[in-house]
Amino acid sequence: MKKSHVFTYSLIFAFLTAPLVAISLPSIFSDHMVFQRGQANPVWGKGNPGESIIVRMDGQEHKIVVDADGRWEVKLDSMPAGGPHVLEVTGSQTLRFIDVLVGEVWLCSGQSNMEWSVRNSDDADLEIVTANIPSIRLITV
Repeated sequence: MKKSHVFTYSLIFAFLTAPLVAISLPSIFSDHMVFQRGQANPVWGKGNPGESIIVRMDGQEHKIVVDADGRWEVKLDSMPAGGPHVLEVTGSQTLRFIDVLVGEVWLCSGQSNMEWSVRNSDDADLEIVTANIPSIRLITV
């Protein structure tokens, strides 16, 4: 067998036996996340080029094929406030995010007092014990 054929067959074998990359989403996607109500919301990630991805949430189903660079993105249709929902992304495996809400998303920055936690407040123990607002979510980036 010629050297060039051996090289070609080696490349084909390496390609066919290469491990699949698991689908992935940025860390902003997690259990207990919140999508903005009243607008289309993007869901994006990485996968194997040519792989089919299906994104499901609240009766919606969006299909996309991973591009040559290993990227994909779909937009969820606008939804009213509500939940909890399950966001499911299926490709080479299935990722499920639970307790997902749709509501108001506020981005706040600029002042040091925005980092003030309830634990530092007057009567913190009482405030924490009596708090019952499970639909408020906080993420610190």
